[in-house]
Amino acid sequence: MKFIILISSLAFFWQAQWQEFVSLDGKFKVLTPGELIEKVDTSDTSIGKLAYHVFYYQPPDENADNLFYAVHYCQYPEGTLSADTTGLVEDFLESTLESAAESVGGKVLYSNDILLDNTHPGKLWRIDFNNGKAVVKSKAFVVKDRFYMIQTVSKQEKNINLDAEKFLDSFRIF
Repeated sequence: MKFIILISSLAFFWQAQWQEFVSLDGKFKVLTPGELIEKVDTSDTSIGKLAYHVFYYQPPDENADNLFYAVHYCQYPEGTLSADTTGLVEDFLESTLESAAESVGGKVLYSNDILLDNTHPGKLWRIDFNNGKAVVKSKAFVVKDRFYMIQTVSKQEKNINLDAEKFLDSFRIF
């Protein structure tokens, strides 16, 4: 009996820390273990000025299962990432994956094509970096002319954990 009470208390504690984060401008929501902080970088590109939004949370505990949680999005000009041009979207997602691996000096261990809401094309991948000591798991999607990427970063020995899956799988658009 005590064992059952302890398990349900731990389950409640685990769930009680998580909260739903909603970005009205980003048109998404996600469950997160802590308060997300927003950072916006803008850059002039050949297709115009782009604002790249990053919402992130870094747990204060260095021994947490995940050391970093993030949701990124960027709105591209209308027609830039048209769903009608499947090859363009696939190339864009593949290029994003390659850039992500290059930016951390990592190695792509796997990548799979996925869908968001059974409609929007995306990619799931895992990159090992820091000489195999760390892992970044990402999901990236194109929704009309908006790009989204959801990520967790963990130490190699903790790369398989429920919190990463909970965060990545909770992402929704509206």
